[in-house]
Amino acid sequence: MPVAVIINADDFGYAEERDRGILEAAVKGCVSSVSILANGRNAEVAVERWKKLRDEPQTSDKCPGLGLHINFTEGEPIAAAEDVESLVTVTRGISCAGSALQTGARHLKSNVRTSTKNTAKDSNHDSWENRLPTTTTLVSENETKSFKNTNDSAHSVASVPGSATVDCKKTASLRENISGLHENNNISAESSNKHLHPFPVAEFRGKFGFEAAVHKGLINMDDVETELRAQLQWFRDRVGFYPNHVDGHNHAHVLPGVREVIARVCREAGVTWIRMPVEDMEDEADDKKQKSFCQRAVHHSRQAARVFRNAGFSFTDKFYGLQLMGKALTKRSLIDIFHYLASEGQKGQNITVEIMTHPGYRSTSGDLFSKSSDREHELSVLLDASVNAAAKALGLDLTHFKAKPVDTHSKHTCTCKRKAEGKHVGTCILAVLESLLEQ
Repeated sequence: MPVAVIINADDFGYAEERDRGILEAAVKGCVSSVSILANGRNAEVAVERWKKLRDEPQTSDKCPGLGLHINFTEGEPIAAAEDVESLVTVTRGISCAGSALQTGARHLKSNVRTSTKNTAKDSNHDSWENRLPTTTTLVSENETKSFKNTNDSAHSVASVPGSATVDCKKTASLRENISGLHENNNISAESSNKHLHPFPVAEFRGKFGFEAAVHKGLINMDDVETELRAQLQWFRDRVGFYPNHVDGHNHAHVLPGVREVIARVCREAGVTWIRMPVEDMEDEADDKKQKSFCQRAVHHSRQAARVFRNAGFSFTDKFYGLQLMGKALTKRSLIDIFHYLASEGQKGQNITVEIMTHPGYRSTSGDLFSKSSDREHELSVLLDASVNAAAKALGLDLTHFKAKPVDTHSKHTCTCKRKAEGKHVGTCILAVLESLLEQ
């Protein structure tokens, strides 16, 4: 039986360098699918380049499938900040503009409320300006730490007390830009970073921050739905249709509460495939915090599988990627996976597989993950001719997520063997039981 292998490149739209490498890996290498960040700094350009690749006769057969990389953890929201207050934190003054996930068009307006939903509904609460932190944050691109490898905060900042004074003669333009802050807070700054700006900015809580907030009950799921709908609409407005596959930045889509919202809203939009990052975490990892995060992602994915299955979604039979990040992705590791999958296919099993990757040329903006040489290492592996040759020699089908019809009328979707064999009609009792157990 054929084995369908989907090699997906995450973070499309993050930065120009990353996108250039991703599309090169599709045209010249073995990447067959990409997922785009709607709030990526280069997302608009990335969509146009993808369309050009799709529409050019000489490259259309190399054009990867395009899905949505749902993001609640990094950068600015697509929705208005006041509509997703529990998802964001607010920086007073000069924000962390080093992230590549900022469009620069959604700075807070004077009427924005930055409290939680309940506080926002209280007509007697103070103005949002009065409730901002009393310190001003001055962060350059070089000081921005990795969202993928650091602490729980939405972004790493250097707090400067209001009484601090620094010579800003070197940057007259910057001095002009922050003159309002200088007058109000008695602050001057020394920096030549052009990304610094004096506006309060609402950004997501970060990889670990969002996860912690979900578990503490600090995330309003109505905000999750609002932001999700905004990202889906962004995709449709620019691509021309809703995505047929989605996955989650930092695997946030499998977290409790979040997964139920995604299952309902994405089903309404006709999404048929979703990533399920279930992988045996056996290898020792140097980064213990990252390994622990991946283990939690696998745990939540096992729970989320029932939710998405009962909602009618498909996900691949096997998933690889949590242990193939950066230097761990090698020609040998990929070819070994190919040989294993081919042997499974020879047993008569019809298998679908997703391999998650993060290739590209290292970016000059964004977090340390995007600037790392690991991105170019992954790109070199995916461009290696021997990898593509091995897949073809073994008869593997390097493909993308195929559109599949979703039954929008049945509450429960059966995936058991009896349905596959055509031996029952209607809703399977196993699916009903799974739903009851989930409740």
